[in-house]
Amino acid sequence: MIYMNEGGMKNIAAYEGNELIAACGPILTPVEIGERLIHLPKIASYDPNIPTYILEHELASLWRLHIPTATGIALAQTVDVMTRQGYVHRRPNDPKTWRQIYEPRSFDHAHAPIQLAAAVVGIAGTGKSTALERALYLKRQVVIHYHFPGLVGPMHQLLWIKIEVPGSGKIADLVESLVRATDAVLGTRYADQILDGRRRSGATLAHEWLAKIGCHFLGLLVLDEIQNLFKIQTKEARKSAARNNDERPACKRPTEPPMNS
Repeated sequence: MIYMNEGGMKNIAAYEGNELIAACGPILTPVEIGERLIHLPKIASYDPNIPTYILEHELASLWRLHIPTATGIALAQTVDVMTRQGYVHRRPNDPKTWRQIYEPRSFDHAHAPIQLAAAVVGIAGTGKSTALERALYLKRQVVIHYHFPGLVGPMHQLLWIKIEVPGSGKIADLVESLVRATDAVLGTRYADQILDGRRRSGATLAHEWLAKIGCHFLGLLVLDEIQNLFKIQTKEARKSAARNNDERPACKRPTEPPMNS
């Protein structure tokens, strides 16, 4: 249901009264998205006497030129929809939200919200990662709520986080990247608690990270180079892993360049 408020802005009824969604900022029109995505490097004044070695530095700024395409704008809209929709069933004023965080086993999976997912695919080198990063940067990555329902003191909301899936394809390595990226963004020290040297499965580490990140209400998780998680091992590698009780052997790189995701 969509209605008009007093200021003439369109509001989504399902979003009303949700501090987590409000932190995402206003919903932008496609034109506004395009204007914010575009980046035009500063053009130097023309001077025929500028030496070539200086011009080379001026030309290098063109690498940062970005003109959003219709696909790039649509990608930014998708990122916005997915982030907001992920918060619809996580209303801070609803006791069920906190029960899901602190008592996950009591969560009613029969009435669990739909989890949205999307993939960005295409030929390598066409700018998929760049377009996705620019779409993410339309939002602040961390929003601090100094007064938040159910908590004493400030709450750091993590709207999005992006990492590259390790080439090993191991879940444990993936979780380590997630934990360290979380600490880098939030200033936390979860790595000291989760990556404490004890030998645990990747699934166990993942559950521990999810328990920590749940209190920060992560909006969107972006995994670049996700194909690293789906590499098919050779029969010899699988046998070797079984003998060594390894979680997952390191993968050989494909012979052709992998596609960015």
